[in-house]
Amino acid sequence: GNVAQQLETRVSAVVGALSGVERRRLCVGLDSWHAAAVSCEGLHFRIFMSDGPHGVNTRHHQQRYGTTAFPTGINLASSWDVALVREVATAIAAEAKEIGVNLLLGPCVNIVRHPLGGRNFETYSEDPHLAARMAVAFIQGVQQAGVGACVKHFACNNQEELRKQITVEVSERTLREIYLPAFEAAVKESHVAAVMAAYNQVNGTYCCVNGHLLNEILKNEWGFQGIVISDWGGCKQIGQSLFAGLDLKMPGPANQDDISSLRAVPDRVVDQSAARLVRTVLRFGCAKPFTGIAASPVKCAGQVRHRINCD
Repeated sequence: GNVAQQLETRVSAVVGALSGVERRRLCVGLDSWHAAAVSCEGLHFRIFMSDGPHGVNTRHHQQRYGTTAFPTGINLASSWDVALVREVATAIAAEAKEIGVNLLLGPCVNIVRHPLGGRNFETYSEDPHLAARMAVAFIQGVQQAGVGACVKHFACNNQEELRKQITVEVSERTLREIYLPAFEAAVKESHVAAVMAAYNQVNGTYCCVNGHLLNEILKNEWGFQGIVISDWGGCKQIGQSLFAGLDLKMPGPANQDDISSLRAVPDRVVDQSAARLVRTVLRFGCAKPFTGIAASPVKCAGQVRHRINCD
C-alpha cells in the first residue's frame, strides 16, 4: 500500500545519503544496547534494545526504573490463551516505550527439548504449534503498540550447557517440523521486526554464519524483511556473517577487527543490510525525547494496573 511505498522511499533516501563507511558502521552496534543511529527529515532515530520476554529489563540503565515482572513464557503458554498473551505483550510494550526502548528482545520460541534445559521457563513449549501461536500473539501485541519484537534464538538453541560451542545435528525434516515452525509463523504472520541468531552451531556451522538458515530459509524462502541480529558476542567475524545473512553484530562499538573486516565486504552486501537496518529504525525507531518512568513500580499507575490484570 501507500504506507509501505512511503517507507521504502524514505529508506532509499536515507541509505542513499550515507557514505560507504557510514553504511558499514550501521552493521555493528553503537554500544551494548544501542544501534543504527540515522537522521531523516530533521529527526534523529536509533534502535534501543532491552531484554524482555516477560518484562522490560532495565539493568543497563544508569538510573533504576521499576518495571513489571510478568509470568514467564512457559506459564503463559500453559494457559493456551492467545488473547492473554497479546494483552501481556501490549503491557510490556507500553512499559518499554516509557523508558525509550523500541526493540524488545523477545519472544523466545526455542523448543523445550529436555526437562533440565536451563531456560525452559523463558520459552513456550515442546509443541511447535503451541509455540507458534504464542509467538504470533506476543509479537502482534508488542508491535501493534509501536515497539519492535525480536524473536530468538534462531535456531535450535535448546540447551544452556556449552551453548557457545555445541553443534546441533538435525535432519532437514526435523528442523522444519519441530524447531522452525514458531520462527516461520513469527515472520510470515506477525512480520516480526528482528530475528536473533543463536550462539550454537547447527550441523557444524555457527548460526551467525549459517547461510542455509539466514539467507536460504529466513530471507529467501520466508521473505523476511527485518534485521538479523547476533546474540551478544555470538558474531566472531562480521564480514563473513554479513555474507551469510546477518545484518547487525551486537554488542558494539566496532573494534579494529570489525572495521578491517567490513572494508572487505562488497557494497552490494553492505547495502542490503543497511537498508534492512534503516527500514527497521524508521518503522520503530524512537525520535522522541527520553523521559523515563517512576523509579518505584508502586508509584506507576500503569504498572499497578498490569499487575492486577496478571493476578
